[in-house]
Amino acid sequence: MEEHNRRVPPTEQGTPQAVDAVEQGIRYAEDGAYDRAIECFTMAIRLSPECADAYFARACTHDIKGEFDLAIDDCTNVIRLDPQRATAYHLRGQVYGKTGQWAKAERDVAKARRFEARQK
Repeated sequence: MEEHNRRVPPTEQGTPQAVDAVEQGIRYAEDGAYDRAIECFTMAIRLSPECADAYFARACTHDIKGEFDLAIDDCTNVIRLDPQRATAYHLRGQVYGKTGQWAKAERDVAKARRFEARQK
């Protein structure tokens, strides 16, 4: 999870239980317990389906595990919930690149850069 830590934002959405589950999942991921982390993120999503942070953290963990289709699906859910979240476009673009989907990768990375430029 170390390479993705810079992309996991503080949890701002969801019920207190969902926030706790995301935070516990992040701790598991930092310790390399990726399956347990995914379980926590999934629990957070069940508790608060609108918790984009849980989807994003789970996407990062799926990416680490090489579960690229699942990472893409979770990034897409983040974007559905928070259409201007640059980090979700950036991660999804990276994962598209890992799967050889170059046009989609370029599109998402370019969109992430546009959102990042607006935030400065």
